[in-house]
Amino acid sequence: MLKPLHPSLHALEVLQIGLHEVSSDAYVNCFMNSAQDKDIDPPTFEASRKRIEPKRAEKVHLFMAEAEPARLAAIVESSDDAIISKTLEGIITSWNEGAQRIYGYSSEEAIGRPISMLVPPEHPDEVPEILQKIRRGEKVEHYKTVRVTKDGRRLDISLTVSPIKDAEGNVVGGSAIARDITEREEAERRLREAETLYRTLVEQIPAITYIQEPLESNDPKAVTYISPQYETILGYPAESEVIDEDHWLRTLHPEDRERVLAEEIRTDETGEPFEVEYRVIAQDGRTVWLRDEARLVRDEEGHPLYWLGVQLDITEQKQIEEELRQSEQLHRAVVEQAAEGIFLVDVDTKRILEANTAYQNLLGYSPEEIMRLTLYDIVPYSREDMDCYVERVLKQRSYASGERRHQRRNGSLVDVEVSANVVSYSGREAMCIVVRDITERKRAKEALREVEKAERLRMARDLHDGVLQDLAYSAAAMQLTRLNAEGTGLEEELQKQINAIQGAVQGLRAAVNDLRLEEERDRPFPELIESLVQRNRAMARGYEIGLEMKEGLPKTSLGNTGTEVLRVIQEALTNARRHSGARSVRVMLRPEQDGLVIEISDDGRGFEPETTPGVGLKSMRERAAALGSKLEVRSEVGQGTRVSIRVPISQRG
Repeated sequence: MLKPLHPSLHALEVLQIGLHEVSSDAYVNCFMNSAQDKDIDPPTFEASRKRIEPKRAEKVHLFMAEAEPARLAAIVESSDDAIISKTLEGIITSWNEGAQRIYGYSSEEAIGRPISMLVPPEHPDEVPEILQKIRRGEKVEHYKTVRVTKDGRRLDISLTVSPIKDAEGNVVGGSAIARDITEREEAERRLREAETLYRTLVEQIPAITYIQEPLESNDPKAVTYISPQYETILGYPAESEVIDEDHWLRTLHPEDRERVLAEEIRTDETGEPFEVEYRVIAQDGRTVWLRDEARLVRDEEGHPLYWLGVQLDITEQKQIEEELRQSEQLHRAVVEQAAEGIFLVDVDTKRILEANTAYQNLLGYSPEEIMRLTLYDIVPYSREDMDCYVERVLKQRSYASGERRHQRRNGSLVDVEVSANVVSYSGREAMCIVVRDITERKRAKEALREVEKAERLRMARDLHDGVLQDLAYSAAAMQLTRLNAEGTGLEEELQKQINAIQGAVQGLRAAVNDLRLEEERDRPFPELIESLVQRNRAMARGYEIGLEMKEGLPKTSLGNTGTEVLRVIQEALTNARRHSGARSVRVMLRPEQDGLVIEISDDGRGFEPETTPGVGLKSMRERAAALGSKLEVRSEVGQGTRVSIRVPISQRG
């Protein structure tokens, strides 16, 4: 009777007998591991293992040999790459689904055709060169080229070609694995273009561009990139900032360091933009002002990635600002020390923007009080007049208003001389008005005028009461003498003398009238005109003087302007009386925008336009020029004469 076997040992024997049914080395390994776990005694187990191992290896090799073609075929067909085999002449012998998907040809269309059908015409030597390498047993790896699809598209291809050998090692063909890398190549091309564009932009702009790690990173102060402008602007190689993280701290101006570092820490904690102006010591010792602006870039989940910053060289700007500041200080010093009052007015609101000490003292306001006032508060005229004044200044850009009055804080008025210019103030237009106190000058002028007035009155009185009466008496006496001398032959000579004396009387009377004009300067202008015409009517012999004054003429005194206008009219009437031989003389006045028009016309003998003007006409032109006007004289022989003048009347402001 046989000794019974251990159950696990029996199973091992069975496995030995039926090994041909085992389809995988994994099953054998699994059994061997299981046998060990069953506590088979080592000698028995080792003996069984030695009997099984050779048979197992043979069976596994046989299994793999039978399974390999199917496995390889499955891999080839499931590959996304094109896997193609070809003869040494380049004829396609196999064509997988990946090749069909990439090139568009089915296996029926491709097999038997030359591989050169996929090669673009401009690469005629490419296939022969690759076949030559295959025949030599060489392998072509990761070869980038271009292939043409069935529908004519061009694809970027990554190609690996290997020789196929028979059992004796002879090369009988070639296998190619082609991968479509068109999209990848396009993406890489775009990336290269973008990088080139970005680098060109970054390296051409006149600013330093940098990338710095945030505080949350392991290397919080690391600058990972800085553009070449760093060396151009500051003189340091860009690598010094990237390699040495303390370099930036060392170059910071000592006076700015604490402020800049505090802002860097704050913005790192809050993620707010970093915007600071500070000074840096350049390599050559210069102090360079930089405006540093950086933004924190985050990923899609909001985690900080890096700071992207730009540093602008603002040294020249700072120098200009400093020069401007010094200029403003100098300007303010001059303005504050000026004897004239100077103030700025907003052209829209008419509000006083600034006023120097001289103007504050002139009107009696404190600096705080005067800044609350408008132009309407200090110039005692209507809002309409002031608005027109501002419009005139804006239009002419520079305007001299002449003598005006401004109102003090206590309500009294001060005589001033005013000029205005349009200036730029905080990005908008403003009026700069210069005011000169002419109170003393006016007082002295008034005193001189009173003296002159008294002298003129004395002269007029002396002429009227003395010389004029004596001449009139002499003319009357000579008339009696002429009557008594009839028949003596002296009548004609006496008449000439009488005419001369009468002419002198008229001249003296006109001179007396002119002297009296100044006395009447403060009367309403229309009254002065009527009085002047009336006096000339009294001197008229054989002609009439008409007067026409249109509606709208000034009702008040025109001061010096009115006096000069009267003198022009008087000169024109004197010329008409002496030279025109007219039967009718007409004086007409009408208002015009910002002034008035005066015309003196007669129906006398007239004169040629080219006639040399006399003393009277020259005098009128000089007076017209003094009034800021131009005298026009039109005359024709036998058609009379017309004298016209447009007189501007200064507006209040």
